[in-house]
Amino acid sequence: MTYSIKQISDIVNLSTHTIRYYEKINLIPEIERTSSGYRIYNDEDIERLKFITCLKNVGMSLDNIKPFLTIKANDLLSEYPELIDMALKHKEDMMNQIADLKRVIEIIDSKLEQNSFTFER
Repeated sequence: MTYSIKQISDIVNLSTHTIRYYEKINLIPEIERTSSGYRIYNDEDIERLKFITCLKNVGMSLDNIKPFLTIKANDLLSEYPELIDMALKHKEDMMNQIADLKRVIEIIDSKLEQNSFTFER
């Protein structure tokens, strides 16, 4: 199935501007075009954009995302130890952020139980 840039924008919840930018910086391969010059996207493009969005949503920079997109369908992840290390490091950073957020939630819950956000001495 093929999609216009507007359709793919709605599907992956990204602006058309962002999708064009991702194409410009080679996060997505050069997109096929109609004879009129309109971009034609496919299901693989949707999956790639969802993957980019997923990694971006957890704080990975576009520069760090780029190497993950070079892996070919038949490649084994074990052939890319540097990417495995990068993913594990990013996972560790996210786990630390989760721990920090849990501590904040505990403080808020404690203040709510005390029915006060004041700090008395």
